[in-house]
Amino acid sequence: MDVAKYNLRLSSLRNRTETERRSEDAGADRQPKPRTRPAPLSRYRRKTANARERGRMQDVNAAFEQLRRVIPQFPEDRGRVTKITTLNLALNYIKALRDVLGLPDPSSSSTASPASSTDEGINALMMNVELV
Repeated sequence: MDVAKYNLRLSSLRNRTETERRSEDAGADRQPKPRTRPAPLSRYRRKTANARERGRMQDVNAAFEQLRRVIPQFPEDRGRVTKITTLNLALNYIKALRDVLGLPDPSSSSTASPASSTDEGINALMMNVELV
């Protein structure tokens, strides 16, 4: 090994040559270690887990579809709306309804108890719905 070629200190060069020598000595009789795979799940357990996940996703997607039907969307020519867009539209819709009802913003501190102001807002909303 040439010290000038690698620009190594003598101690680093010594360590490197010793490591290379050890790996060459061990490499002659060394065989690659066989890969061990984790025990596979039984076919039944895998299928039941997949069925549970599929059912969970169907429930989540059905809930998003129901939310999309309730929330007004502008503009409607955008086609299918993503889940994150649906959530953002729901947040904006809730904020707009809160403003229409004159409810305080929950992030700001208020002296009235949250339950009573929410009950008043729901009652006002129900009265508006009955009038329409």
